[in-house]
Amino acid sequence: MLGKLIKHEWKRLWKVPTVLLALLLALAVGTGLTFSRPVLESEAVGLDIVMVISGLIWITFFIALVGISFAITIYLALQFYKSMYSDEGYLTHTLPVTSVQLLTSKGLVVSIWTVLCSLGIILSILIAGSMAVHSFPEMDWQTMWMEIQTEWQELLIALEMEGVNMSQLIVPGIIGIVISVFYGTALIIGSLTIGQLARKHRIAFSFLAGIVISWLVSALQSIIQIPISFQLTFNQSLGIFPYMVGSLWIQDILYAIVTVVLFIVSNNIIKNRLNLE
Repeated sequence: MLGKLIKHEWKRLWKVPTVLLALLLALAVGTGLTFSRPVLESEAVGLDIVMVISGLIWITFFIALVGISFAITIYLALQFYKSMYSDEGYLTHTLPVTSVQLLTSKGLVVSIWTVLCSLGIILSILIAGSMAVHSFPEMDWQTMWMEIQTEWQELLIALEMEGVNMSQLIVPGIIGIVISVFYGTALIIGSLTIGQLARKHRIAFSFLAGIVISWLVSALQSIIQIPISFQLTFNQSLGIFPYMVGSLWIQDILYAIVTVVLFIVSNNIIKNRLNLE
């Protein structure tokens, strides 16, 4: 049954985010084309107009990088609210499924779209960047890339000489990326669900709940990191690396705990119909 719920949720949501990401990729191509020779070597008469249009395309692309991600997040949040707590939600709660299955299916789809949105942003930047790079063949990009690789290798050697293992930083970093996806989803679902406890202005209360939860998590993370900060302050020989590793692990563990707590709280509210209409 969970598979059917995920399939239905995917079919219900895929169109709008797909169109928005396709628009972002189109803007990336358009931005890359502004670096092409025909555009850069336009006749002097029309150069001002071409540069103005190119500037508008660049600005639109940079705004879209942030705006489309935000728009997809808002869309997914509103669709979750609509399917769970509006008139449509009444039919959702009559399905022969558990609240855990409902939350899991909707949460997984939101998480998948969060990942796809991030990949779409990265891909659009790579498309625009690679088109811009290929527009200047006279520049020795290969040599520049080799220099960057050489500097990176020198940095790794310097860190190893200080007893620093990059895997100690990479592992919690990768784990943190994965956990952050589910944490973001849990924050959206949890905030909207907690917002249903209010008698009026539930959307506003949901937004406020999200802000409060985010602030509490950040404050708690800062408090937990205080001992590490003191140790770094009084023992300068440790360097910044142990602080970075410790901070990443603290954030990973804290995000994981909050994600589970929000899921349990949301499930309890839905399961027990606490103030749900």
